[in-house]
Amino acid sequence: MSTEGKPDPIKYFISGGFGGICTVLTGHPLDTLKVRLQTMPSVQPGQTPMYTGAWDCAVKTVKREGFLGLYKGMGAPITGVAPIFAISFLGFGLGKKIFASNSETLTPPQLFCAGSFSGIFTAIIMVPGERIKCILQIQESGNQKYKGPISVIKKLYSEGGVKSLYKGTCATLLRAPENMYPRGVRDVFLRLYREEGLRALYSGVTPVMLRAFPANAACFLGVEFGLKTLNILFPTKSEKTENL
Repeated sequence: MSTEGKPDPIKYFISGGFGGICTVLTGHPLDTLKVRLQTMPSVQPGQTPMYTGAWDCAVKTVKREGFLGLYKGMGAPITGVAPIFAISFLGFGLGKKIFASNSETLTPPQLFCAGSFSGIFTAIIMVPGERIKCILQIQESGNQKYKGPISVIKKLYSEGGVKSLYKGTCATLLRAPENMYPRGVRDVFLRLYREEGLRALYSGVTPVMLRAFPANAACFLGVEFGLKTLNILFPTKSEKTENL
């Protein structure tokens, strides 16, 4: 991403939101496969797993629910990407001011701390969005409890208030069924390790790796395209002077 000059925060907000939308559109189908692989029932001895892998999950999902089945739950992340990216840039900027020394150039550890600081802000929007998305993704056609994101929000709020929307802030593995892990992350880890070993923590890793390349490429392409387009349509004073 280009970092020359002092870009307009509004332009970063808009182009960041566009980059986020590109990320979701490109990576959501593989994210759906990841979530379904992570949440499928445990296999007992002698039983056949619901999905034998990412490809099997994709084939069965498309066969039962059509190609659009891979895009289930996309409404929540699409709605949240613009404010998430905007808040992320804001948090990163504040983090750089907090962790920077007298030098204008930040060291890698300082950049790491600033980036981590930005994550605190994005979690406010990202956690409930991820929870809503995952709930919708694991619904199967013909057995749908929720009609869409609004239906999920109303149901979760009626069951546990705002706190229910933020369940799973500490670890995404907390998206499991209600009341299954009363002690949180510790219960999740112990149960997974006891029943399936450490390999259970990497369930769904194939679609995650496959998603990383096109989704991140789409993100940066979208951001750069958005910035360049906005700079052409709405040039800053310094850019106008350079063009004269």
